[in-house]
This record gives sequence, C-alpha cells and structure tokens, in this order.
Amino acid sequence: MSLIDELFPANLLKIFGCLENLISEMQEIRIRVKQPVAIRINGCEKILSQEGWVGGNTQTGFCPNEKDIEDIVKHICHSSLYAYEEEIRRGYITVKGGHRVGLSGQAVLMSNNQIKTIKNISFINIRIAHEIKGGGERFLHTIYNKDCVHNTLIVSPPGYGKTTLLRDIIRNISDGNIYAKGKNCVIIDERSELAGCYNGIPQLDVGVRTDVMDSCPKAIGMMMAIRSMG
Repeated sequence: MSLIDELFPANLLKIFGCLENLISEMQEIRIRVKQPVAIRINGCEKILSQEGWVGGNTQTGFCPNEKDIEDIVKHICHSSLYAYEEEIRRGYITVKGGHRVGLSGQAVLMSNNQIKTIKNISFINIRIAHEIKGGGERFLHTIYNKDCVHNTLIVSPPGYGKTTLLRDIIRNISDGNIYAKGKNCVIIDERSELAGCYNGIPQLDVGVRTDVMDSCPKAIGMMMAIRSMG
C-alpha cells in the first residue's frame, strides 16, 4: 500500500491521488475544515485544487468538510478510534513509514486538567518523514573529542531540519565513522519523530547499535534507558 493509500480513504483518492508522485518533495499536507488544503513542497506552499492537481489558489482550492476529515481520521486509525485513543490524546499518530499525522480540534479535559482526548477533529497536519543520509557527516568533527561525543545542542527555527540532522548524526555514531568506532545509542523518541516507530519497529535508519524508547517522556525514558539498557 502506498503512503497516499495509507493516509486517505478511497472516496478522497480522486482528489489526493495526485500527491503520489510528489512524496519525495513534500514536507507537509495541511488539511483544515472548510479551508483549502495546503501542500508544502520544497519549502513553498502549494494549494490542492478541487480537480485534484497541485497549483490551485485559495479561491479555487479543495476545501474538505467535516465528514471528509472524519473519514481521513477513521481511515488512518483503520476504523478503530478506540485502538488509537492514546495517540489521539497526545495529538498525533505515526503511520507506517515514520510519517506523523498531527491532530487538532476540541480538547476534552479530565478533573486534573490533563487532556483526556481530542474530539471534533477539524485540523490535520501530515508531516512527511525524509531521510537525508550523509547530512550529518560534516558536523561530526565538531561533536567528537577523540572518540567521545560532546554534549551537543542543535538549535534552529521550526522546519529547518533539526530532526533530519539529528537522525543522521545518531546513525553515524551508532554505525561508526572516521572519528570513532560505532557506539551503543538509545533514542528517547517522545513524539515518534526520530526513529518513526510503527508498532515498535523503527521505520527510519537510526543505526545498527541504536535502541529506541518510543512515545515516552524524555525525563522518564532517559532514566529507564540508563537502568535497563546500560
């Protein structure tokens, strides 16, 4: 099954099917109720037309209604919203391939002011996962001290590739590189972004010596990893 088939039900493939050939160039698909669907391609926003092609404008773009968005969410959840209750509560679902589907709508709160779930989902942001192998290699000399890795902080505005860069650096540390042999690594992947786990299995290459704690808060996951994974 292709990514587009994975994301969109059969009744919407006539509109979204045109995106199949653009997956390698896309960063995001933003779907908002009664607003034109926006596609980010190579850093530029494009509008999905009502006829099912990319390059329309906001006046003639395809504007999904409440049922369209409900159909998309049900399709992504394989018609079992209950099975994805925890993911919906967190506000995102990771699909096969490591792509992340962000959800927004009406939050339902518990008595302790924590989010119980999200209902009336009206906004979807599909972030397409991309691997750029080799992208982190030119930075390796700055993070190694002999064969040890410095504590390192990666900072940039949103959408500039921090996650993609970090993933490739982890892969290089795990597999080994010209500066050091491969080392055991652990990723505390709080939002399933780095390894893109699907049913616990990384969909993206994070190296042969890397363990992943998926969907776990960083502070808790780090202590668990130290204790249990050495």
